Amino acid sequence: MKVVLTGATGYIGAELLNQLVQHPEVTSVVVLSRRQLQPTPASPKVAVVIVDDFLNYGPAVLQAIAGAQACIWSLGKPWIPNSEVARTVSIGYTMTAARAFLAESAAAAVAQPGGRQAFRFVYMNGIAAERDQTKRLWYLSEYRRIRGQVENELLALAAENPDLLEAYMMRPGMVIGTAFSVADLAYKLLLPSVGIVELAKLTVETALHGNKEGHTVIDNAEIVAEGRKLL
Repeated sequence: MKVVLTGATGYIGAELLNQLVQHPEVTSVVVLSRRQLQPTPASPKVAVVIVDDFLNYGPAVLQAIAGAQACIWSLGKPWIPNSEVARTVSIGYTMTAARAFLAESAAAAVAQPGGRQAFRFVYMNGIAAERDQTKRLWYLSEYRRIRGQVENELLALAAENPDLLEAYMMRPGMVIGTAFSVADLAYKLLLPSVGIVELAKLTVETALHGNKEGHTVIDNAEIVAEGRKLL
């Protein structure tokens, strides 16, 4: 399967790339990035495509993603203080990509009627995202609503096009690395958390096969439980 990945230069994205490369069902990984990856991926599976504007995909980008059957969207930061920038990155970039993949899925469905799995779009979010736009929040309220609004729009787009697009929201808590510190251990004891390998493995599994329980929003508890089974 050909899979598209964003955010590969980040902490979680780097492990996602590692898991994609290792997975035997993944034949090709197209990394959409603003800059080249350092170090350059050694695997022949990986192709890095430079995207100058994530709001407008040029012909080279559209050609690179053609034939992909899934995308793991891990672009962004845990918190962006400027609300305008946050909306552009979180909603604008994400929905531009989702619509591009929807168009690709529609074109593939015409070329292969009845024989094409709906495109799977897996969005890496966080435990604090809030889909209820009217709910009163006590911290990071605007950014949490923005991250929740992305989910609303992705799930609505998938619901409108059920044969062409599946959308899944990953909501991990604190992500703990393989070599965690004393501070990481404290966070693990006090806050909902998940190991980065478990998170990456389940995210890749979701991109390849969807969610066996039919869940579209996958919370931290499910990520921990199901991710451990994949270790």
